[in-house]
Amino acid sequence: MNHPVPIPKQPLLDLVLRLCQRELDRLRSGIAAQAAGKRESATRMQSRYDSFGVESSWMADGLSRNWVERTEALARLQALKLPAGPAVAAVGCLAGLGPAGGAAVDFYFLLPAAGGLTLLPPESPVEVYTLALQAPLAQKILGKKPGDLIPVAPGLCHTLLQLD
Repeated sequence: MNHPVPIPKQPLLDLVLRLCQRELDRLRSGIAAQAAGKRESATRMQSRYDSFGVESSWMADGLSRNWVERTEALARLQALKLPAGPAVAAVGCLAGLGPAGGAAVDFYFLLPAAGGLTLLPPESPVEVYTLALQAPLAQKILGKKPGDLIPVAPGLCHTLLQLD
C-alpha cells in the first residue's frame, strides 16, 4: 500500500454543511415566492378551468416537502461525530479506493445525508465524493477494513486502501 493522501475530514464536513445551508436558503426563497403568488390575484383561480392555482399549490407542497427533508438531513449532518482512526468503514469515514498494491484513486466521504457532492478541498490535491448511506457503493464499503475488495462495477473490484 502506498503512502496515504492526508485529507482532513472536519473541513470537508464544514464544506458539506455550508453547501446544504446554501441549498436551504435557495429553497426558502422559492417557498417565499410561492407564498407571495398565493396572495396575488394573478395566481388565484379565476374559474373552475383555471389550473394555475392548483399547479402553484402543488409546487408549494413540493418545495415544503423538500425543505423538511433537507432540514432533517442538515440536522443529521450537524450531529455527526467524525470517527478517529476507525478499524472498519463507518458513518463519517473517508474511504480511499484503488487497485490492489497501488494508490487510492477515488475518495469517498460516507455521510448520513448529502450524497452526490463532489468536494474540492483547498487543503487536499484530490476530489472527494460524498456518499449517502443509502447509496449502493456506500453499502458495499460500510463495515470493510483496509485491504478488503469492494466491487465498484460489474467485473471491477477495487481495494479499500485508505480509511480515516
